[in-house]
Order: sequence, then structure tokens, then C-alpha cells
Amino acid sequence: MRSRYLTNALFVLMHALKYKITKERIPLMVSLGITNLCNMDCPFCYFKDNRARFSEYSTNELLDYIDQFFRLGTRIFLLQGGEPLLRQDLKEVITRIKHREAFCRISTNGVLVAQRIDCLTEVDQISFSLDGNQEVADKIRGSGVYQKVLEGMEEAFKRKIPFEIHASLIRESASNRDSVFHLLELARKFRTTVSFCVSCVSGAQNTQSVGSADLSAEEIKDFYRFLIRLKKEKYPIGNTFNSLKKSLDWPISYSEIGFWHNLPVGFRFAPCRHGRLICWLGANHTLLPCPIAFSRQEYEVPIRNHNIKEAWEELGRRVTCIACSGSDESTSLFNLKMEDLISNGLHYFKHYIMGRKS
Repeated sequence: MRSRYLTNALFVLMHALKYKITKERIPLMVSLGITNLCNMDCPFCYFKDNRARFSEYSTNELLDYIDQFFRLGTRIFLLQGGEPLLRQDLKEVITRIKHREAFCRISTNGVLVAQRIDCLTEVDQISFSLDGNQEVADKIRGSGVYQKVLEGMEEAFKRKIPFEIHASLIRESASNRDSVFHLLELARKFRTTVSFCVSCVSGAQNTQSVGSADLSAEEIKDFYRFLIRLKKEKYPIGNTFNSLKKSLDWPISYSEIGFWHNLPVGFRFAPCRHGRLICWLGANHTLLPCPIAFSRQEYEVPIRNHNIKEAWEELGRRVTCIACSGSDESTSLFNLKMEDLISNGLHYFKHYIMGRKS
């Protein structure tokens, strides 16, 4: 297993370097929106207004898409939703990915992890969405949520399944520094990290009034300064320095996507790799570069005749954006920034090559 992790890491790094030189596009990392269903109603969810519009993927459709992506070069699969744990065939989906010897991470609100832990024993990482301490988390996501997520973390830790904490920031969570410190202490307890992101405006209507649309530019910059200071003080923050600095220095509205024509000359940033080396399979048979593009029709590519290769090629012709304000670790790493490769490489080596799952 350890040799597989190393082989996949080298494969991804080699093709990320090849893209820098030749611009050859390969979907190295794919987020699979495996379900429309969710057991929550979070205010920043880009998908919640569209759940009734789409039917669910069949098991065979998902397995076929996984096989097609793998043949195209995908070595990192991120299972998303909706809430992935609501799929009854989740174990079969995970098994197919692991049969292909690819890296598999699942993003979850965490409420069902404790009761469905047996179907997660093969995943390489769980990403728990937790936005703050009990007061903040229950206010944003619902009463009792914090305790259920904590139970899920404890069960995963007991089973030695690596996990991280992911915090989406809106006014309630970004303005509560005690809550942020609580998450960091929780990460220390479980020997993991917390990644933070300010919720960004997508094409979905309900995202127009939360996160980067609600917080002022100075409030957002102040939060990124705060994170950079804490990371320098060795708090367990998963965001890379380069991605945090890019977000801090973002020169236009935090709700605005960056193009060559609207970013000022001289602004230094790592060009986005979404749509180039990374993509998102929507839960409605579409390919998108990222969730920020959700409901932006110019970026949604329909998958015709279940042909992933054709959709991937079309996506490359559609994507013209080059950056956004979010703290994007994948883009930072796929740009092969040495500082980020070293810090994240050490984390990868510790947890997956020499770590708890051997």
C-alpha cells in the first residue's frame, strides 16, 4: 500500500510538471458529485436550490465514470454531494476506486459517519465539514450537529482512518476567533489539520448573500492575516502559505472571478488548475471546473452519451478564468510551489506512506 501512495504521488507530480511545460491537460484530480441528496440545509450550499431538478446516478453510471476518469489519468478521487453518506452503494463506489489503486477522499458533514463507519474503512481520508465550536456549528447547521460530528471524528480516529477538518467561513464563523481556536485545538487532539475557506459566490442564487458577498474586503483580509499569523506560530492549519497569501492579496472584489482582463498587471498568483488538471463531476451528468462555476452556464459541459473524454475536451475549450479569491490548495500544489510541496509532502508522507494506515 505504501508503494502505491508513492507511485500515485510521483504520477501526479510528473503530469503537473508536464502541464507546466506542454499544457497537456489530464484530469489528475476529480471531485465526484455522487448525490443530490443532503440531510442539511446550510446557508452557503451552492446546490441546495437545485436538488429537486436532477435524478440520482445509478451505481453502474458512477462505476463507469470512475473507470473512464482513471483511463484518462485520474489518480485522486474526491467524493462529494450533497451528502455522500446518503448513498446506499457508497461502499461499492469506494471499492471501485481502491480497486483502481487511486487515492480516495470523502467530504461529509459528518453527521452519519459514526453509524456508517464500516463503509469508510477503505478511504484514504475523510474531510469533516465543521465550521466552529458547538455554538457556531449548531447555529449554522442545526441543533445537535456538533456532537454528531465529534462522535464521527472519534470513531474515525479509533479506526485509524486519516481525516481533516474543513471550515467554511461566513459571518457567524469568521468573526468568532474563539471558535477558530477551538477547531485548531480539536485538530491537535486528533493529530490532524484544519483547512479554512471563505464561502465564495457561485452561480447559484442563494450564494449571493453569504461568505465573500457578506463580509467586507477588509474583514476577509483581516481573517487571512490572522490565519497566516497562526500558521507561522505552528497551529495545525492545512492551507498553504502561498494560497493564503494569494487570498490576502486578492486585488478585486472577493466575489469576482479573475481573468486576464480584470486582474491588474503585476499581481502575482498561481494560475488556476481547475479545468486544466482538476474538474468536478456534477450530480446532473455535467462537468465543471469547480463548484464556484456551478449554475454558470458558460462553464457547465453536458456529458453526452456518457462520454467523459469528450466532455473533458470541451471543458478545456470553455474555461477562460485564471484565478479566484479562494484559498485553493490543489492549485497551489499543482503549480509545484516548492514551499507547499515540502510542507504538504511531509504531511502526505506521515499519514499515507508511513502513517496510521499501513
